[in-house]
Amino acid sequence: MKFAYEYQRPAWGGAARATPGGSQGNRERSPIAPVVFPAPHPDVRDYGAGVLPGRFPRVESRSATLAAVATFAEIARFSGRPDRIDLHSSAAGVEFRFRNRGQDATTGLVVRAAGSYETDASFELVEARDPAGAGGQLVTAVGYWQAESTQD
Repeated sequence: MKFAYEYQRPAWGGAARATPGGSQGNRERSPIAPVVFPAPHPDVRDYGAGVLPGRFPRVESRSATLAAVATFAEIARFSGRPDRIDLHSSAAGVEFRFRNRGQDATTGLVVRAAGSYETDASFELVEARDPAGAGGQLVTAVGYWQAESTQD
């Protein structure tokens, strides 16, 4: 004889009884197909030891207009030491030089025509001047930092 207060425990939920076989047997199964995520992309900074990547994910740029004097003016003071510096000039004859904080300047680089110039210079400060003293040239220094290797 069954009494009215007896009830059957649910097959799932907080009041369900555990079934033998461990956690896999006690989990509720989804009626939908399982969600499959795409495979993770490889780390873009993972390069072999001694290999310099051609990727420059971090860039810092500084611009200035030269005054009408023939002395060097600081164009860029980077927040570190970039791996490469590109120079841009709006006129010919601008002279650039590089240096690190607390050091003397290196010999200058004279831009022969207006445009962009890639250098392999790695310095913290960039200075420029117009040897003629006319001024008014727009100059830009762009510092690039290469992707770091995780295997160093």
